[in-house]
Amino acid sequence: MSINKKTLAVGVVAGTIAAASCFSAFAAQITKDKAESIALNDAGVKESDIAYIWTELEMEKGRSVYDVEFLTKDYYEYDYDIDAVSGSIIKSDREAEYEFFRAIPERDRKENVSLEQAKSIALRHAGKEADEVRIIKESTDRDDGLVSYDIEFYSTDDGNKFEYEISAYTGEVISFETDFNNRYSGSERGETRERITWDSARSLALSKAGVKESEVRGFELELDYDDGILVYEGSFNVGWTEYDFEINASTGSFVSWSVERDD
Repeated sequence: MSINKKTLAVGVVAGTIAAASCFSAFAAQITKDKAESIALNDAGVKESDIAYIWTELEMEKGRSVYDVEFLTKDYYEYDYDIDAVSGSIIKSDREAEYEFFRAIPERDRKENVSLEQAKSIALRHAGKEADEVRIIKESTDRDDGLVSYDIEFYSTDDGNKFEYEISAYTGEVISFETDFNNRYSGSERGETRERITWDSARSLALSKAGVKESEVRGFELELDYDDGILVYEGSFNVGWTEYDFEINASTGSFVSWSVERDD
């Protein structure tokens, strides 16, 4: 089979352009050292405080991203995603590599910090005021006799998402994560401003179960979408009984309700 020289030339040029485009997609405009410097500066960590640091250039959804991970000498692990072109932080999180409050003798493990105080600690750490965020989850986590609070919220001005775990004993931040890409726009999904509050949804659930606040443990409640409807999705335990439910966030009516007894 004969090949037309003009066709061959066009093919070569097209291949060259494709290869150049591919190379361009992976090419970073900031250096690896610069990405690490951005991460350390944001974390407020000095190079002398680092036990190890690991950085890799990756492609995520057609975007060149530096994945920067480092561990400090006091056992905190940080993980950053940094745009390799602009140097902007896409996502960051920090987690304690050891549960420092395990060192507290069991007899001295007192819940000195309330859920409301934990929310204030998380907001202060994130640099946010209560009227600048929309809280979507606030719950108590009891694991192996250790108690902490899980708190998640969105910033209403830029849609950034924050997740916190706060010690109920000391009020220290055990872990936190910030997602700068996860935008929450109710208007894009048809959400109206008229919706029942988190406290109202909690009261509805407890009233339906016919239980008192003091009887409840492990209460979890967050906003989510179910078939395009904004709902409060939650669960809690009373004794050996677990309740799961969904409440329409606009009307306050129950979308689902289930009760399971662990015999």
